[in-house]
Amino acid sequence: MTKLKPILQKLSLSLFLLISHFCYAQLPADLPWPGELCQGEDILLQSGIAAITCGAITSTPVGQRFTFGLINIDGALPGGGRIDATNTQAVYHHPSWDIDELGNVFGVAINETNGCIFTTASSNYGSAYSSGISNDPAIVQYGNIGGGANSLAAAGTVYKIDGVTGQATVFSQLPQQATTVSHFDCERENEPPVVRTTGVGLGNIVYDETHDQYFVSNIEDGRIYRLSNAGVILDSYDPLTYDDGQPGITDLTDLAYGLAITDDGSRLFFGSIITPNGGVKNSGSGNVPIYAIDILPAGGFTGTVDNTVLPAGVPTNYVGTETLQTTIAVGSNGTNNTFTTNTTYQISDLHFDPNGNLLVGVRVSCQNSFHGSYNHWAETAIVMPDAAGIYNMNGGDYDISVTGDAGIDDGYGGVASWELQDGSGDIQYTVTSADILEESGPHGLAVFESTAPTTSQVPVLAAIDYGVTPNGDPKGLGGDVEMFNACCLVTCTLTSQIANCGVLNGSISATGTGAKNDNYLFSLDAFATAGQTTGTFNNLASGSYTVTVRDADAPACENTCEVEILQDDTPKCINDLGVFITTKRIL
Repeated sequence: MTKLKPILQKLSLSLFLLISHFCYAQLPADLPWPGELCQGEDILLQSGIAAITCGAITSTPVGQRFTFGLINIDGALPGGGRIDATNTQAVYHHPSWDIDELGNVFGVAINETNGCIFTTASSNYGSAYSSGISNDPAIVQYGNIGGGANSLAAAGTVYKIDGVTGQATVFSQLPQQATTVSHFDCERENEPPVVRTTGVGLGNIVYDETHDQYFVSNIEDGRIYRLSNAGVILDSYDPLTYDDGQPGITDLTDLAYGLAITDDGSRLFFGSIITPNGGVKNSGSGNVPIYAIDILPAGGFTGTVDNTVLPAGVPTNYVGTETLQTTIAVGSNGTNNTFTTNTTYQISDLHFDPNGNLLVGVRVSCQNSFHGSYNHWAETAIVMPDAAGIYNMNGGDYDISVTGDAGIDDGYGGVASWELQDGSGDIQYTVTSADILEESGPHGLAVFESTAPTTSQVPVLAAIDYGVTPNGDPKGLGGDVEMFNACCLVTCTLTSQIANCGVLNGSISATGTGAKNDNYLFSLDAFATAGQTTGTFNNLASGSYTVTVRDADAPACENTCEVEILQDDTPKCINDLGVFITTKRIL
């Protein structure tokens, strides 16, 4: 008689499977929280950790000039202020996140299948972070890890932050060309710019969990690059006007910046930039567009090949038809309604919350340039889809700043959401903001409920200072933010049916649990062929089998359960093969 038999010879068994890809590294000894189990290892992140970017200033002591950091938002209480008074639980910086090593970075993405974090080299910072009460000269450079302060390689670098050790390394490097880059002090317009000869850097990055890949906007050529899970450039997409191939930024309004991808991986959204030319101390006004690109089921761009201008190392470039979703109204024409000259408005970050609403982060610069940063007239907006799925239902701007000195809000263009893991369904927004409690600050993170109104002042749950400057009003310092929700664990329960002796009718039945939308795929050949939506496999011969269970909406989330069908004369058969807790595939 044939019977199904688990490899460990037990009737009921719970087994934690560790895939062979693990590096078994250790968390940093000074990490101020325990981390979370992911892929069988404790990782740096845990639910409620914010990954942030910011500028660096010369007055900060050497060794403390970090441009990337982690902050524990979970437990932040109302009525905050500076980071040592807002009751956040902890902050962490790895030595490789210093300005010399990492350089200026802006965009942030988190791969929740393994805890790795990614950040993009940026020139979107000013020469100083000034106000009426202070002047903090900035440090503007790229990182040694990427190639050096003004290295073209470093200008195009996407950095990978190891999910366990925190060490930053080069993940990918996108094409750059040498040009003159002038960084401006946006508040003190008469200060001379800091001038460099280098590349203009990158925009933002988003992880596509459905296809286990990344999209990165490149400020050099206005294109969106698609990267494999190993950082290999797969192809690019050139939206709006086709790139002229010249070094640097030809037209600010032709750039794609902030990125977000729908939960099913079918549409990639990007935000653009406008330059209203408001003049001196006039914010100007206008509408910043948001577009969407259709993504093919296999993960590629929809469009036609156009390789007229094709940088070295890029296999193919696509052009197509991006669909306008909506525009975000910014600024307001008027005399002395801001402190800068010729404000530019950049949709630097986009983010879909768990309910499918689109958070929009608007960042500002000055002098009709990308190479500055400021806070007044920046904003955080929300957009909802209509019945046809077009995101054109503008829900308004969040009034986070208590001052209202220049526009409804003051911010830095980073937006994220976090769904509390206590079963309450509570969703909180975390945005990079400024002047949160008073005109002088804090500059850092504002945390508030997703149910907050856009018609009145937002009651913040926490106001968290970046903690990098003693004077408290470093206008332009802020960067991006991304929140870690959880590293999900998909589980599969295997059961068997009694088989007749000598007949090839053994069967395996697998049931999945834990997928984010409760959709699963099952395979006996590691998805060499298309998987099936049911976990039942019939007419099996004796032998060893490996069942792979996958989150159908997040294919990077998968693992294997092993079972064996033996030829045997014993009439006893096993009914329960046990519960196997699976993990997600590591990059």
